[in-house]
Order: sequence, then C-alpha cells, then structure tokens
Amino acid sequence: MTHARALAFALPFIALLTAAPSRDALPPIGYHDNTVAAGSNHNGVREVTFEIRRGLMLPNGPGRPGTPMMAFAEPGKPLRLPGPMIRITAGTRLATTVVNRSDSTVVLRGLSADPADSLVLAPGASGTVRSIADEIGTRFYYGTFPGRTMLDRRTEDGHLAGAIVVDAPGPRPRDNVFVISISYHSRDSLNRLNNDREVFAVNGRPWPLTQRLHGTVGDSAHYRVINASRDFHPMHLHGTYFRVARHGGTWRDTVLAGEAERVVVTELLPAASTMEMEWMPDRPGTWLFHCHLNFHVTPNIGFGVDSTSVADNIRMLYGEHSTDPDHHLEQGMGGLLMTITVPAPRSWSPLIVSRKLVTLDIPRDSVAGEQLPIFAPTVTDGARITQPVAPHGPGAMLLLHQGEPTTVRVTNHSLEHTAIHWHGMELENFYDGVVGVGGTSDQRTRAIAPGASFDALMTPPRAGTFIYHTHLMELRQMESGLYGAMIVLPPGAEWDAAHDHVFVLGSLGVIGVMLNGAKVAPTLEFDAASVHRLRMINITTGAPSISFQLVRPDSSLVTWTRHAKDAIDLPASRHVSAPSRQQVGMGETYDMLFTPPAAGEYRLEIRSVAGLLLAQQPIRVVAGKR
Repeated sequence: MTHARALAFALPFIALLTAAPSRDALPPIGYHDNTVAAGSNHNGVREVTFEIRRGLMLPNGPGRPGTPMMAFAEPGKPLRLPGPMIRITAGTRLATTVVNRSDSTVVLRGLSADPADSLVLAPGASGTVRSIADEIGTRFYYGTFPGRTMLDRRTEDGHLAGAIVVDAPGPRPRDNVFVISISYHSRDSLNRLNNDREVFAVNGRPWPLTQRLHGTVGDSAHYRVINASRDFHPMHLHGTYFRVARHGGTWRDTVLAGEAERVVVTELLPAASTMEMEWMPDRPGTWLFHCHLNFHVTPNIGFGVDSTSVADNIRMLYGEHSTDPDHHLEQGMGGLLMTITVPAPRSWSPLIVSRKLVTLDIPRDSVAGEQLPIFAPTVTDGARITQPVAPHGPGAMLLLHQGEPTTVRVTNHSLEHTAIHWHGMELENFYDGVVGVGGTSDQRTRAIAPGASFDALMTPPRAGTFIYHTHLMELRQMESGLYGAMIVLPPGAEWDAAHDHVFVLGSLGVIGVMLNGAKVAPTLEFDAASVHRLRMINITTGAPSISFQLVRPDSSLVTWTRHAKDAIDLPASRHVSAPSRQQVGMGETYDMLFTPPAAGEYRLEIRSVAGLLLAQQPIRVVAGKR
C-alpha cells in the first residue's frame, strides 16, 4: 500500500448557514447513475472536490413528498445520490477534498484504501485526503454522524456514500456501477429506530424509478455492485447464471481467479461489501436483477400526504390483491430491483418439440379458521402424485430430468391470482413467471387467474438443486406455502430417497423460519455405510443469511464435502472435507455430501447470524440400514 495518511484540517466556511433550512426550503436530491467520473487532472494528480449538504430525497419521484437526507454534490452542481464516482487508473495520485456545508458534523471513511484513515468535518470545515490508487478493483466511501459505524447508518446519513473504481491501465472497461443504500423512517414506543418503514435505493432511487438496463444476446455484461448499506442483500439474476469475478469491501477487493470463481444465480452480499459480476444474455426478454430478501422489494413507503400506517402496510403485503395482478411488478413491488431488456435477434425463434407433462396444482383454501390461506402445491407426474410436506409449505418436490423437454402446467385452484418463478432455471423469458414484463410486446406474461392454468415450457440444461416459488404477492403467498424444491436429475436417473435428502427453509408468519414445514422435523434415518447428498435451500422471506450445520449430540461439528452451489458442481479441487457449517442466503442452494462417521444421533441445525437456533432436523444413523 503506497498512500499518505489523510490530512484533515478545519477551515471555516464563510457562507455556512447557522440554522438548518426547513423541509420545504431543502433542494431536491437528484439521481446519479455512476456513468461519469468526478474531478480533473492537475500536474499528475486527480483532484476531486465535493460538498456535503442536506436536501430532500424523493424516493417516489419528482412531484411527490420526500424526506430530508444528507447527500454529496460537486461544486456548482445539484445534490445527487449516490455521491460523485471517483474513477481512476491504477497508479494515479488522488487528492479528494470535501467541504461540509451542512449543520451537522460528518465522519468520512473510505476515501483512501487505509482503514485507519478518516476525515472528521465539523459544520463549515473542509479536509483533504491524499493517496495513491495502487489496488485495482471496486470499493466505496461513506459518511456517518459521529459515534456511528457503518452498521449504524440508518437515518439521514443512510444514503451518504459513493463509488470508487480503480481500473487497470489501458482502455476502460464497459460496465455499470450500482450503489445500494438504505434509510430507516420509523421508531418504536421507546423512540428506538426500527425497520417498519425503510427506503431502499439503487443508485439513489427505488424501483420503479431505478435504471432500465439493456443487453444484447451473445454480448457480455459487466456489473459492479456495492452494498453501502447495513443489511444483507442476496442479489438474484433471473434466467441465467453470472460469474462472480471479484469480492471485497470498503477498502479493497479480491480477484476470484481460476477455480475460486463462482458461477451462481444468487450471490449474498453482506453489509459493506462489493462484487464484480459478469454474465452473457443467451436469450431475449426482460429479466430481473433484484435483492431476494422479500421485504427489500415490497412497495415503497410514502411521505407527507403519501404516508401510510404500519398496519396499512401490513395489510397491503399480506392481504389480498389491491392492485392489478397483471401489473404487479410496477404497482406491487419496489426497492432493490432493476430490469434488463435484451431484444430478440432477427433470426430468433423458440424451439418447438414434444414435451413431457407435469402438473403443479395450487389448492383451493378449505381450512376454516386459518388466517393465512393455503397455497402449498401438489405435483402430478404421470401416475405419481406427490403431496406437499405441510399445509403451509413447502409444496411437493418437482422432479425433472436434464435435457428432457417438459411442460409444467400450473393449475390455480385458489381464489387469487398468482405466478410461478422457476428460480435458477434457464428458460424462455415468457415462462419465467414475472407478469407484465415477461415475454415480448406481442405476448406478455400474465398472472394465472383463479381457475386458470399456465404452461411453463422448459428443457433443463443441467442437473442440480433449484427452487420454484410465487412471484406475485410474494409475502402473502410464499408464507402460505407457494414454494418448493425443484430437483433436476441426470438423464435416466431415478430419485434415491434413501440417500438424497432435501431441506427447504421457508417462512410462516410470526412463527418464523420453518425447516421442511416444521420447527423440529420428523427424524430421518441414514445408512452409516453410505454417502448422503444434502440439498439445502433457503427460500425464506426475511432471513437473508442462515447457517446450516450438522452436529453430534454434544454440538460438535462433523465434516462434509461441498459439492454444488446453485446447481453448479464445484471443481474437483474444491471437493474437500470441511467442518459442517454453511451460510446460505435467501435464494441460494447448496449441495453437500455427507458420509456418517459412525452410527448414532445427529442434528441438522438452522441458526441465525447471531447463533440463535431457528429449526432442526434430527438424524439417526443406523448401521446396515437399506
């Protein structure tokens, strides 16, 4: 690391206002797409100057009421979220000057690649950070009020962040840079901040105001995603896989070269982390890229005359449809979501072949006294009928075969519209399960009405562990059972229930996380002399990071072998025994191979980030079991 320590010095700012302006007088805060780098070069130094001011964030767009928020601006330019992008070539000397024109003291971190550097700016003060950009990659800077850490940024400092990109010498890559941020706008009876009302933003605004992205079939896309918030974000791309090329944090990132690279459909971004991802559209359509924590893609909260009560918000999320089902994406979703439109090439045409038929039947709710409806589906495959594990989910396992053209007919016997997303499956956009945008302008995906059916056509290109789940009124319908495992076997393989085990985590209202429909699932028996495949799925609505761990009666970990992530087999060099604990984000699947060390009692435990036991699966290993 070759950089100088931050230099901070208080310089009174003559024009500083002595009192904060009223809400009505605050200037609006605009949006920043991170397409133009800030600053200019002088005598071999990249000089960047920006200010901190308070403005009015407009998360629901111009003309709607907003909320006061701290933001950055270049001199003479309007406030924007996120802050100015610092983008330089490796080896460049950098001088970043910040002027605090607000009435609050602000602490800035991340302006150099040294975690020890910070800049404390009292109202009216300015400071300069000098460094040398000697590490290629993606990082970010952020501001907080004094006494706060990165994880405490929740109020008016919640969106006070900006991107830093250090490129390798040579032509600048063609990419998109996204900064994720969050702010809280609710307090409990003890005046403590809580997350009843949150604003989620990508590059300064929530869906449906987020950027509309575009791609081309056969042309690679490169995204830099910065989680400048205090929360986990499992980022999911519909329809295809992406390669995670780099992963890092506030001060630096790391190349994931060779076999360390990950090819996934969902990548969990912890607080204050970054990733570089690459993907190549191989089919046309409009695809979603979004956080899979359901509460982060719910309709946006309002301010002023647009405000609603917490009770109203809960009714909107868990009650029956209050919007047009065929426009659920625009009217019933918000937050951390973007669309990517890939036009069809002139020669594009779907493959027409004969297909095997499998039926997914969503039940008609018939249980009196239940507050939540029942949506857990039954699967019919020829003469074989598989019932759901529990009334409130997961639904029955959907079993497919690699390379076999299949029609999954979703029959909706319920009294509500719905739609099913085949999470991780590579298929045509019309069948992806996103109403209103799926398909083409001539044929859009529509919600499945009560009493109607929808045929989803797919030819699974790979074997592995996938998920199906509703993509309409997600909180209400998923917490009522409309989710399940979708397993793709190699061609001609038979399902081996004695050695292949599926563990699906879902959510059930105030009860919380459920494992295969229970807090303590019925005991499984394993053969001590065999290798067992453990397929682990997290499709909860509000638990973005869960640990699966397999333990002995004394709670000590056994060992297992990591086999696959998101239906992609890991390279042979990574098939090594490891302690049996795995973090699984929402929308992620992991496959482990486990050979019991001895007969006896074991437990598959589900624990929160804080170590709280949420659910468990007793396992009895029996010698000589067949």
